[in-house]
Amino acid sequence: MSIDPITRFGTRESLIAALVEAVEPESPPALLAVFDLEGLDEYQALFGSLAANALLSRLAGRLFEVIGPAGSCFRPRAYEFAVLVPSPISEVAAVLDAAASALRERAAPVSVAAAWGAAMVPEEATDAMDALILADERLASNAPRRRSRRRRATDTPPDPGA
Repeated sequence: MSIDPITRFGTRESLIAALVEAVEPESPPALLAVFDLEGLDEYQALFGSLAANALLSRLAGRLFEVIGPAGSCFRPRAYEFAVLVPSPISEVAAVLDAAASALRERAAPVSVAAAWGAAMVPEEATDAMDALILADERLASNAPRRRSRRRRATDTPPDPGA
């Protein structure tokens, strides 16, 4: 498993490997949620790259605490976190609320928060890339400042130092 050095989370390759298993028809229901960090550019511009990396590390720690040992956390791209959590549909809202809350920080005059998109696997997607695309489309629909980008099978992971 490849690990992001800042967050100690799995990278995009690790997320895809976990999703391949999670989308199998006999797999229990799981929530895939993708979180896009908004305000991180401004934070880095004001406080510098080292402070932004420290913030990413703090946010990752909080996210890991709320997801718990049953779930898995990933950093697929520079401004994204993702989680894969075995979860019945009845618990999805609570998981999403807790994760989004963990990914908020205010450092006057900047706020960092996360917009999210989610998909249930294997119910809504039976292919790893389809699950990522569905979560990303849902993310784009509720994140007004979302950077325009579409997932493709050929996407490469971000440079961890970026």
